[in-house]
Amino acid sequence: DRLTFLLSMENGFIWNDNYASTQLDLVSKNELFTTALHKMHGLISAHPDDVEPKSKEAKRRLTFFVNSLFMDIPNSPNMQDMMSWNVMTPFYSEDVTYNKSDLTKTEKTLGVSVLLYLQTLYKADWQHFVERMKITDEGQIWSKK
Repeated sequence: DRLTFLLSMENGFIWNDNYASTQLDLVSKNELFTTALHKMHGLISAHPDDVEPKSKEAKRRLTFFVNSLFMDIPNSPNMQDMMSWNVMTPFYSEDVTYNKSDLTKTEKTLGVSVLLYLQTLYKADWQHFVERMKITDEGQIWSKK
């Protein structure tokens, strides 16, 4: 119904062929539009299995983010009325960054190193990291490029 309504309008993009053709020519020469169109085509034509995250944590975070887009968000106060923002990353006394010795040291309670524990727990994420860093042999992880 809406498409029929758009086609029957006397003034609009589709009604006048000459106008539509001119506008499409202008848009096709716009670099930003062409880039966005190529990316959109890639997303639309991709198979769902190739696009869906493999990690359960990534799926959970993405679902939470998408659901948050549909929330009713109240208007934000003026900048002058806002309190200052603080960010605290560590959870209690949790280490956030590790050096090489911390990662390779064998924990007495688990009997394995932190690195091996994380590699085992987040196997897919580790494989993606190794792929992004273009590491062919995992023995070369600590070598400098």
